[in-house]
Amino acid sequence: MQFKALKQEMEACFARIKATTAGGELPSKEDMHVFVRLTQKMQAIAEDDWMEECLDFVHMVEQLAHAVKKNQVSDAIMLVESLDETRNNCHLTFSK
Repeated sequence: MQFKALKQEMEACFARIKATTAGGELPSKEDMHVFVRLTQKMQAIAEDDWMEECLDFVHMVEQLAHAVKKNQVSDAIMLVESLDETRNNCHLTFSK
């Protein structure tokens, strides 16, 4: 999968996750499964100059998946907010 298509899929999936948590609910397990898979693919193609940020993002996504699995709504909401900030900062720093 090419970078641009992967990024678009990640953005669409993350938008669904954000919309769900904005309503005070947990994201679906299916969305989480897809998002984890997509972020792992992104890690596999990450360039050296943004690899560290990518690894941090993947780690936070895995924490989010764990919070969803454990039905920890408040933790999931905080992690989604942190992921959104991290994503925004990364895009500002490493725009492609």
